[in-house]
Amino acid sequence: TINTYEPQGRKLYAGWLGMGQDHSLHTYVNLRCAELFSNGMQCYAGCGVNKGSAAELEYIETENKMQVMASLLS
Repeated sequence: TINTYEPQGRKLYAGWLGMGQDHSLHTYVNLRCAELFSNGMQCYAGCGVNKGSAAELEYIETENKMQVMASLLS
């Protein structure tokens, strides 16, 4: 199971964002978020790992996502 490889909590891993207007709903999957504390923050980022994924490229993409989060929140 995924818990074997990712033992950390996944409470802020992803979520839905959306806006309704004129009888329509536009939704997006949020794969970047952060939990803020008085002494720091914990950032989360998701990636689309699947059978055809290159693990090293997914890791680099996730690192890039985290660098963007850190630059925006620091």
